[in-house]
Amino acid sequence: MELFRIIATAVITAIAVIIVREYRPDFAFVITVSGVIILLLFSVDYMQTAIEAIREIAALTGIENSFLKILLKIIGIGYLVEFAASILTDFGSASLADKVTFVGKLVIFSISLPIVKAMLVLVQNLASIVS
Repeated sequence: MELFRIIATAVITAIAVIIVREYRPDFAFVITVSGVIILLLFSVDYMQTAIEAIREIAALTGIENSFLKILLKIIGIGYLVEFAASILTDFGSASLADKVTFVGKLVIFSISLPIVKAMLVLVQNLASIVS
């Protein structure tokens, strides 16, 4: 049932934006942002469930907390960048949306470097054991 509430909110927001945009484009932006905030509030429970599942997996596998934090940051950045790029595209700034996506990918790459380094060290240690 939660999915129907999310879809209904999105459809009502879209219809309101279409109607208002013709007369007051500035209000259309406010309506869009309000709808987005409401949708994000609906997703909080799902985000908490996902984070808890990742923590359980980390505890079962023995993944270090620092790697878990990096993983959660990467996921969060990915979602936020995609969300921001979609909003920019909706408002006719596709070029700016592309730049936000590019910068987001650079941030994700830089944040993931400690994990890449740890994996390379692991591979090196395995190679020295085998030889």
